[in-house]
Amino acid sequence: MVSRHVVGCVSHSHAVWVQINTNDALLLTLNNNQSEPCNFTTIPSGGDPFLDTTYPYDTRNPTNDNPTAVLDSTTSKELIRNFSATMYLMWSPGPAPSIPVPLGSVSWHWSGDVTFNGSTWIVSSGSGSANAFQTSNSYPTWTGYSDASSRTCN
Repeated sequence: MVSRHVVGCVSHSHAVWVQINTNDALLLTLNNNQSEPCNFTTIPSGGDPFLDTTYPYDTRNPTNDNPTAVLDSTTSKELIRNFSATMYLMWSPGPAPSIPVPLGSVSWHWSGDVTFNGSTWIVSSGSGSANAFQTSNSYPTWTGYSDASSRTCN
């Protein structure tokens, strides 16, 4: 899987990162050859785009994200995942109740396809990239969030 490591230009103690998932599609091919699309459960329901995990996503500078997926060869033989997000860098002038100020964002994505060959998982394909950091005064917005603990597949 691709790890996204993002470095901001803000002092360590005042960095606030907010990540909005814009697409997170996962497709399983089961051992019986049926396909199941899977989506994160969001609160409220609705799916993408959604706040990734918590607000703030992180307060360390630099930060990174390592999206994972469970590979279970007892139930499936292929997993395809396409992921994209926008990570916003904000500067917080001080402790609560100060309001963080947006400095910009970076959009990034990765995709991968893995198959089980009977003894091990093999990466069939994969790619990832990130756009350059774009300065902006736009605040991140979302209507739901996911703590990444559950997916629904059908």
